[in-house]
Amino acid sequence: MRDSEIHTLSEAGKFRLAATGDLTEFAYDGDRSRMENDVENLVRQGLMRQTSIADTEHNPTQVVTRTKEGRKLLCRGKISPQAKPPTTD
Repeated sequence: MRDSEIHTLSEAGKFRLAATGDLTEFAYDGDRSRMENDVENLVRQGLMRQTSIADTEHNPTQVVTRTKEGRKLLCRGKISPQAKPPTTD
């Protein structure tokens, strides 16, 4: 798994959902193609879902959410240095 895919999973989890436009701008420095490729890979692996929602002006906005499988993957602590493994006291 690429670092950018791990970052995308983390970002989607922080906010419950993330607009793909915001991911492109802030997490991918405007590289929409790279963002779309990562999201497509994560969706194919069952780690993320992509859908559209209506915003306040009734325009469809593409968003991504992390699945339970995506959360579990990050929580294992083996992928992301920010994720802490559970303690065994």
